[in-house]
Amino acid sequence: MRQIAFDSTNIDQARWHQPKNEISACDVLFTNGSTYRFFGIPESLIDQWEADSKLPNGSAGKFFNANIRNKFSSVKLQCQKCKKVFANETELGELLIVDASGFLRAYCKACYK
Repeated sequence: MRQIAFDSTNIDQARWHQPKNEISACDVLFTNGSTYRFFGIPESLIDQWEADSKLPNGSAGKFFNANIRNKFSSVKLQCQKCKKVFANETELGELLIVDASGFLRAYCKACYK
């Protein structure tokens, strides 16, 4: 797993990983406490994001809005039913991501029936 900390008013960090033979996933942790998982972001784009955020006029938030937001499938890592927030890797084992009519939804195992 690759973890990037940002000096940003909107984005705290990104955790990118690509398990063998699976699509990549990038968890974006926002400064307001919410976390979203984005699917299929190539590592080269993560490289650009990290480099751009370190430039004198670079902005992690502006890069995210221009190149990632609304361009990749994503899901908020929060149960749609009980509203439990999944913030760390241990808790993510209890999370189910379901394709509901073309929209990704997250549920904890206890709520998904």
